[in-house]
Amino acid sequence: MTRSYKWQPHDGARHALPSSLAEGDLGSTLCGTEVTTKSDKWPESERCWPMCGVCDLAWREEEQILPWPREGMQPVTESAQIKEVIAPLTSRSYEDALRGA
Repeated sequence: MTRSYKWQPHDGARHALPSSLAEGDLGSTLCGTEVTTKSDKWPESERCWPMCGVCDLAWREEEQILPWPREGMQPVTESAQIKEVIAPLTSRSYEDALRGA
């Protein structure tokens, strides 16, 4: 499946750009910010930047993906909650799954 957009860190957030842009091209993000595209290999320090909220919503609409967080859903934060979610999905134990066994 070919995606219409790719993500690039810029000014403290990750923004969506048309995937047709090559490195060094001038382009417009989905939020309307003009940027010069960089390499698709990001520095480690930029990998955890938050997604631009406007780009994220526009991208999800384009890809027909529901917005996040979805109404009524809470993020899983406790290890006990994670075990509850993972346990039915695998016959392996939680600890084995984490170790890749």
